[in-house]
Order: sequence, then C-alpha cells, then structure tokens
Amino acid sequence: MNIKFEKPDEVTGRLRVEIEKADYADEVRKQLNELQRSCKMPGFRVGHVPRAMIERMYGAMAKGDAVEKAVSQGISTYIKDNDLHLLGSPLPTEGHEAPEIENQDSLEFCIDMALAPELNVSIEAEDEVKQYKIEITSEMVDGEVMLYRRQNGENKEVEAYEEENDLLRGSLTELGDDGQPREGGIEIEQVSLMPRFFAGEAEKELFKAEGKKGARVVFSVQKAYEGKDAEIASLLKIDKEKIGEHAGLFAFAVSSISRFVPAEVGEELFKQVFPTDTPKDEEAFRARVREQVEKQYAFESDYRLGMDLRELALRKAGEVKVNESIIRRNLLSQMTKDEDKQKIDEILKDYVEEMIWSLVRSHLLEQQKVQIGDDNLKEAAQEFARMQFMRYGMQNVPEDIILSYAQRMLGDEQQQNMVVNRAMERAFQKMAKGIVKLVETSISLDDFNQLTINSQKL
Repeated sequence: MNIKFEKPDEVTGRLRVEIEKADYADEVRKQLNELQRSCKMPGFRVGHVPRAMIERMYGAMAKGDAVEKAVSQGISTYIKDNDLHLLGSPLPTEGHEAPEIENQDSLEFCIDMALAPELNVSIEAEDEVKQYKIEITSEMVDGEVMLYRRQNGENKEVEAYEEENDLLRGSLTELGDDGQPREGGIEIEQVSLMPRFFAGEAEKELFKAEGKKGARVVFSVQKAYEGKDAEIASLLKIDKEKIGEHAGLFAFAVSSISRFVPAEVGEELFKQVFPTDTPKDEEAFRARVREQVEKQYAFESDYRLGMDLRELALRKAGEVKVNESIIRRNLLSQMTKDEDKQKIDEILKDYVEEMIWSLVRSHLLEQQKVQIGDDNLKEAAQEFARMQFMRYGMQNVPEDIILSYAQRMLGDEQQQNMVVNRAMERAFQKMAKGIVKLVETSISLDDFNQLTINSQKL
C-alpha cells in the first residue's frame, strides 16, 4: 500500500491511497474460508460446497469488504503515525471517480480530511475583563422571602371572594327568561371558577360584589368568557357548535371559596427553609436569605464572566478558518431526519462556532499545561446538578442528593460529553481568571439583564 499526503490548503488534507492485490488478498482468502466452512446449500453438506462456487457467489463481496478494511486501516495508521489532527471523519473526495473494485486488482482511492487549524493565541496579564457584582437590594430579598412563603403556603376556606386568586366552587344552572331554571337546560353540580380569568370586567365586578359563601350569583357565561369559545364549551360541557343555544344567564350557587395563603414569616417558615442552623428571628432569616440571593446572582455574574473570557480568547485568536464543506458533509452523513437536513445551514453555523471555541480553549489549556482529571469531572457534574436543581427554585438540596445525581450523570454515556465539556470550561475559566486583570464592577440587576439582552442581539 502506498499513501501520499497532499495539502490543497491550510485546513484541508488529501490522501491518495494506492492498494495492490497483495494488500488485501489474505483477508479475501480468510473471509472465503469462513464462508465455505459455514455455507448451507441444497445438495451439499455444510462445509463441503465447492470453493469455485463460493468464489463465484461471494468473491466480489469478500473482495469489497477486504479492500474497505485495508484502506480504512491504512488511513487510520497514516493519520496516527503522522500526528494529523482532524475535524470529523475522512471522506471520499467529491468528484473523484471511485475505482471498480470487482474488475481491478490495483486500486486508487482519494480521501479528503478537514484539518484542525494552526492557532497562535494567548491571553496575558495586560488583558482586562470586567467582573460584574450585582447589587442586592431589599426588594430582591423581599421577592425571595415571598417565594419561600408561597412554597410553604396553604389553601384556606374563606367566606367571600376578595382576592383575584380566590377559587370559587359550586353548582351552575342555566336560567330561562323568567329567571327560573330553564327546562331541559344545563345543570352542573360541581364547577370551579376563577373570575380573574374572565374577559368581561362587569362579570368580574359582579363576583367581587356578590361572591360570598352560600350566595347565588347570576351572570352571563358568554360575557364572562367573551371570545373564548373553547373555555365556554369546557365549562358547560358542550360542543363549541352549540354555544349559541345557551346564550342566556346562569346561576352559580357558591358552596365554598378557597384562597391560597402564603406562610407567615415566623419560626415554622424558618425551620422549613433552613432545617439546620435555623435562624432565631426574622432579621437572621432575612440575612440568610440575602446570602442565598447573593450566591444565586454571583453564579449569574460568574457565568457572564465566563462568556466574556471566552469572547476575549476568541477575539485574540482572530479569524479561525476550518473546512466547512467537509464538516457539512460529515454532519449530513450523521443526520437521519429530513427536518435536520433542511436546517443544515443553521446547524452548521452553530456547530462550527462551538468547534472553533473548543479548539481555542484546548489550545490555551494545553499552552498552560492544564489537564482534566477525574476530580475535575466530578466537580463539573456536581456543579451541573446544582444548576439543574436551582432552575426549579431548589436552593438547599442536601449534598448526598447532589452527589448521587452527579454520579448518575457520569455513568450516562449521553451526558458524559456534556460533563467533559463543562469540566474543560471550568478549567479554562479558572486558568484565565488567574492570568487576566479582573476589574470588579458593581451593576444593578436591570442593567446586568440589559447587558445579556444586548449580547444576544450581536
């Protein structure tokens, strides 16, 4: 086998693979021997089909498999021996006519590869990046306290509809023109209403004035849910086509009114939120809540810092070119859904952006001799676990649950790449923070959020 390497440009490699019969003959013989031993054919005992017949029936297939195996192994060995760094898999050169394997002994294959670009980038002590510190206000602490109060609140029965979140239960009866139950009309024993969702303001005010336990409120369902035929049909348990047949008034007999009441700020709430080292009074409770808010927004700030450090590294790397044509072909070869293939340009753009960042990040970590070990992966998995719980407002998740969740992630093949990527991101940020000049900058939450919006527009 003879392999020649060509480099049409800085990010493209091409291999011309010349293969002779001697390179694959042994493999062909091996496959045919195996087929002859196991072949079942009428008129012959297993293993006694004539060799000539085996070769006539399976020779082309065996040769094709053997040639493919020899070429694949030759390419892999060449790439490894010559330390070629590829982006994706090698692919047959477009426009190059494939050899006729069945009718030729000497064959030539032409293979294209997307080469990883040479990078010349470093971050230095002279580089400056803002490290934002979000200002924590009493309103932010109030909001977090109310969140805890709601999480630990309960529904209570009340006598009158006074707050917009009150839920009224009762029966619904269709009335005739005389104000009495309509003959053959709709009667529903168990109905729940929340007037806050009414479209008609007059009907809302009617319930505010008359919505009391034991009361009978007469109102227009169609005015209450004007323009919401699906809601009317659901409430009256009829088809939408029949709504017009029930355009009159309805009587709602209020049997109960339920109101969600947030937990009181007191000892019981303190215990629910902080089971260990429970605060003794409201001042201590709010101080602990403030600490949590600070941690939460420190995480947001740190995430922003990571994005700014990434932007700095990419800016200093300059224009990084890759062979998008070969990368595109690689992506298409892996796609099974037509909708993905139709979005290939959009997918390719995002994929290349992340690929370039991965190359720059790996270059900088290697430059600083930073290595990723098992401990880094465990820490990354635990951080990701905490992030997942925080998204659901769970701030005080016990450490044993975090560790268990992280362990499951590390054992899941689909999530391992995500954990490795996060570990590399953490390593890069730690390394970069130790090199560049961080300029601490106080900022309000509104201004910080606006920074994020502006960044997304770029």
